[in-house]
Amino acid sequence: MEQMMRARMSLAIWAVVAVAIPLSGVLSAFGLVEGIGWQKLLGLFVFFLFIGSIAMAVGFGTVWLNESTLEARCLLGRYRIEWDEIERLWRDNSGLNWVVEGHGKRVAIPGPSLWKSPHKEAMIRIMKRNFVERDIKPQISEYKTFLLSNRAAKIKKGE
Repeated sequence: MEQMMRARMSLAIWAVVAVAIPLSGVLSAFGLVEGIGWQKLLGLFVFFLFIGSIAMAVGFGTVWLNESTLEARCLLGRYRIEWDEIERLWRDNSGLNWVVEGHGKRVAIPGPSLWKSPHKEAMIRIMKRNFVERDIKPQISEYKTFLLSNRAAKIKKGE
């Protein structure tokens, strides 16, 4: 198998989403800092954002790819799909969440704007080339990008 390139999610994004914003919101929601009523509502909203960031931490990790394979590795496991299997590409309006589907497999990855890697540009070129060769155009769906990778794409231990 040819060498795979890896990209991690930017630590700056993790710091803001997973720590700073939820912490200030929770403190405000539970009255641990002084504030007016709208701050408590904002705090509850941010608390749910915190829950979302936990889901993001569980569902997203590192992206690995080469000319033949796209792989996502996260706390839930490793998920792989061959470029030849991909039939659809879903992304949200912001481009932060991507999902590729095909042959009963679904692999969720963070969008390239969230990647941190010395190979980022090369990885983006590989992705673009594979999507263009297969005439796969991104479709916008907030619902589809909320879904995590599925069991059909999960790599069993030892593979």
